[in-house]
Amino acid sequence: MKVAKVFLLLTIIGCSVSFISSCNSNDEDNGTGDDKSLEQLIQDNLGETMPFEQMHDTMQVAHMVRVWNGCHNAKFIDNLQDLYASQIFFYGEDRNSYDAVQIKRKVFNKYPDYFQRIIGGIRVKKINPSEYRADFTKYISVGKITAPVPAYIIFKKTEENKWVIVAESDPETDIKTKELKDSMQLLMERYSPSTSEIKGNFSGKGSETIYVFPPDDPNCSDCTTSLFFSNELLPPLDIKETKGASLLNQGDLDGDGMDEFSALTKTGNTGYITIYTFKRGTWNIMKKFQVNYNTLFSDQEARKNSVQLAGSGYIYIQEQKGDSIHQEKVNIWEY
Repeated sequence: MKVAKVFLLLTIIGCSVSFISSCNSNDEDNGTGDDKSLEQLIQDNLGETMPFEQMHDTMQVAHMVRVWNGCHNAKFIDNLQDLYASQIFFYGEDRNSYDAVQIKRKVFNKYPDYFQRIIGGIRVKKINPSEYRADFTKYISVGKITAPVPAYIIFKKTEENKWVIVAESDPETDIKTKELKDSMQLLMERYSPSTSEIKGNFSGKGSETIYVFPPDDPNCSDCTTSLFFSNELLPPLDIKETKGASLLNQGDLDGDGMDEFSALTKTGNTGYITIYTFKRGTWNIMKKFQVNYNTLFSDQEARKNSVQLAGSGYIYIQEQKGDSIHQEKVNIWEY
């Protein structure tokens, strides 16, 4: 593939793009923008501006994971074969690259709304002088299935600035099955849809979705509810000591151009509202206070009234204290 075409194709589908020679494209020109607009796309959406050949091995491997992720699009399925070695360990079995691509083509044809995104970080570990393993979590959405799936890829360096995938799988598949199934069937057996979701501009980059995954065991004693985000720049968020969470977009409470959200949870018999805000690359608690869980869970209007703006830098909260509700003015610029 011509470098310019690689840049444009992979940028549009969310791949990392810097001097890539791995994926091939069709002969037609898919470009729609000039060099300046393409450069801006890379800077705004990908966070990578360093030329590929200037990256060290660990950076190149993380970069290639993003390329692999971006190729998971029905229009670019053939490009995956150029990333694979001729023989690859593929979800529990040794296969040739052609068969591996045909399996994925089957999945995409069966589930045309299939979507995946890498969430959280990519952890790269050197196995030997020529091989590196990348571990990450891929968020998968198809039909009613929305699932975070731990996964890994092993890359082998064949020459300077050139890598191929020699293994692609996830730990559960390696352990659970020796006979490869359709990856969506595996998902449907292992995961449930998120219990709820909300949308908002939580990173300042546009509309994003938050997905709520309660613990698998409803009888757990040390429960954790996990939140995952459609924007991979937003790290997953675990809420401890709760079997679920009801979310509400609170709007931009502190005037920084990004929405905050609240989570209504229950620990034991006590209900809480926790307001979260994304600052300096991490999730921060703006305020946590006690509430009547049953009342707010069933009364959406009361839930909305529990947090209100109170002038620049302040909010009012409705906190449950004993049998009564007290209104408190909170300085949210001091959290």
